[in-house]
Amino acid sequence: MTRWVFVLTLLLAFSAGAQEKGKKKDEKKPISAVPADLLKQAEEKSAAGDLDGAIDLLRKAQGAEATAGEASLRLGRALESKYDVDLAIDAYRAAADKLGGAAKGEAFGRLAVLQDARGMAEAPASAQAAAAADPSGVWPTIALSRLRAHEGRADEAVDLAQKAGAAGGGAPGPRAAPYRACGRGGADAAAGDRVGAGGHRRLQGVRAGQDGLEPRGRRRG
Repeated sequence: MTRWVFVLTLLLAFSAGAQEKGKKKDEKKPISAVPADLLKQAEEKSAAGDLDGAIDLLRKAQGAEATAGEASLRLGRALESKYDVDLAIDAYRAAADKLGGAAKGEAFGRLAVLQDARGMAEAPASAQAAAAADPSGVWPTIALSRLRAHEGRADEAVDLAQKAGAAGGGAPGPRAAPYRACGRGGADAAAGDRVGAGGHRRLQGVRAGQDGLEPRGRRRG
């Protein structure tokens, strides 16, 4: 009897030791602290459907100077896809401050579109900054199209929207869900009195069919 108790004790000890070893092995898989690795891991989590995990990693990558701009741009896209428009605006603003060239143009363009949808006064300046950073970029072109619509310059708004569409622009599928076609609101209302009925109908076509999508929710003051 004593021998069986001794054997059982050894088996239990071995089992507990194996479990502890397994736990330690799992704990040896930390998330990399290398900024470039954080971006890669965030991309992998996003592809796997773990958007919250990707956002956490991108926030960490934001803290490193080497990846702050790119991380902020990707963070803005991720937040926008989660319909966190105000947080996306902050991320795009941070990205625009850090990036250059086409990436800066995209950040400012996306920022301008969301600011415009929120009715924020900074939208025109952001659209102009986007065009200055990347005159032929898709998102700067979309932002300028909305700006021209506000200004009542229907023909230019239509031409710019068509240019963006030909380049593959417009609101991406994952971000379209939280938005609504603006109909007679937004820039259409702002420009309608100045462009007449025909121009107004053309603006509706541009904004509803190309980039005229506005986030639901309260406007940011």
